[in-house]
Amino acid sequence: MLVQNSGFNVWDPSSGKYSRPVWLRRNCDTQSSLATGPPSTSFSAILARLMLTTFLAGISGHAVAQNPQSDGAAAARAGEIAHAQKMRRLFPDIGGGAQETPLVIPQLEIDRDPGGAIATFQPNGPTITSKNAFFQDLGTNGRRCDTCHRSDEGMSISAQHVQDRFDANSDDPLFRLVDGATCPSDDVSTDRAKRKAYRLLLAKGLIRIGLPVPSDGLQFQITDVQDPYGCNTNPTTGLTGSTTGTVSVYRRPLPTANLGFLSAINVGRA
Repeated sequence: MLVQNSGFNVWDPSSGKYSRPVWLRRNCDTQSSLATGPPSTSFSAILARLMLTTFLAGISGHAVAQNPQSDGAAAARAGEIAHAQKMRRLFPDIGGGAQETPLVIPQLEIDRDPGGAIATFQPNGPTITSKNAFFQDLGTNGRRCDTCHRSDEGMSISAQHVQDRFDANSDDPLFRLVDGATCPSDDVSTDRAKRKAYRLLLAKGLIRIGLPVPSDGLQFQITDVQDPYGCNTNPTTGLTGSTTGTVSVYRRPLPTANLGFLSAINVGRA
């Protein structure tokens, strides 16, 4: 499978310009070539050409944000943030672990996966993680950008790797009630309870997103809800009426990029 990404523009702090877009290609037929031993120099060169995705805006440590007007969803984002903050106050996490981060991300990193291999390439050279905002704590719950956007998982997360992280440490920052559980009110007092609370994340790599129903210009109403997780029908965490409250949807974290250009990548929701 080849996926063309014509819009991973790379910000070069030294020139103040975006460089040419690169390609993201994933070869799903190379598993036998990668079964044993490290990739050869020539194979690394091939992978560098075929499977490149730029995921950091250089090594300056400055994040490049999207234009808040580019997708017309500023109000939705503000409502989503307000909902998440409210849920954290009402349903604080029990305990928490730290996230391990490598000291340096190499310029070319090649990782194996069940379909072959995936690579990340940084035109400006290796990244020292301690100097880059992508690898710094976002708040007090241990989350960082690379908690959900992993270089060895296509700058998103995979269900298999989520399961591996849970088995290694169920307090990994990925597993937080605010959006990792099927609902912030879920019980996580025991390991068995955690597996149930995080079952969508463990089985499908899905994160919960709480979207408040728009208060202005609403052109629809919700008349029927199938809610196996009890989150949308709970007025504390979900809907308070057919046109008010919050709707929980579940999706895998999007690849880290300028999302306006990712027309060739389909992201499913459940």
